[in-house]
Amino acid sequence: MTRLGIDVGGTKVALRLAAPHRPPRDAAFRWPAPADPAADWAALAGEVARLRAR
Repeated sequence: MTRLGIDVGGTKVALRLAAPHRPPRDAAFRWPAPADPAADWAALAGEVARLRAR
């Protein structure tokens, strides 16, 4: 079972993707400025997609 952990902070987000028999993959990014919920969701979705593609 593949697991995705997301640590959401006020200024940045850290992610870890863990899958059986593979080393974990980590990523982090800062929230885009200025604050905008749609941009935040897009940034999170994009980073998750990049992490899964690696």
